[in-house]
Amino acid sequence: MSRRLRLSTLSNEEESLSELWEWRELQPALINAERARLFAALERGESLAEPRYFAKTKEELDSNFAFQSTETDLLSMLGMFACVEASLRVDFVKRITYRRKDDVSRKFRAADKARAKQIRLEEDVLDVWQAQPIAGIYRAVSDFKGALKLRHWLAQGRYWNAKLGRASGYNALDVFEICNRLLCSVAAYAG
Repeated sequence: MSRRLRLSTLSNEEESLSELWEWRELQPALINAERARLFAALERGESLAEPRYFAKTKEELDSNFAFQSTETDLLSMLGMFACVEASLRVDFVKRITYRRKDDVSRKFRAADKARAKQIRLEEDVLDVWQAQPIAGIYRAVSDFKGALKLRHWLAQGRYWNAKLGRASGYNALDVFEICNRLLCSVAAYAG
């Protein structure tokens, strides 16, 4: 595929990390509002007409709302990983298309030539960034690579016991900070 043709395949629909974070912050408020509405109706003695709530106890309903909150966090983390991957891949395509002369662009072109079709995120993109003499980039990439174990677990259906990059695990704020630090470090590169 020619470089210009590859550039034309970009959708320009990738989300920003800040938009994803705003979405993630809104969801608990919506879940809590629904929970409060539902429990207020129960207190007034109203029957629950919505099929998803029918014949459930308060404990079952509470458990369901807790599940919704957990799922929202997990889906938002997956979205943040996808956002960063999209940003890095768009940057990769632009660097090889515009044939920039900096070290990162040269290494990206070499990877593109060697792989032809399937550029690997960790080996062909992240390792190149990690090797750059940019303040904080090594740590930002290392943290992101460690968190990618969570991304793989989420993206592949969570069917195994995850061994994550941190013993304490990750929450949505951790993932946001890791992703943001990587994007800021890459953006700071003047090459």
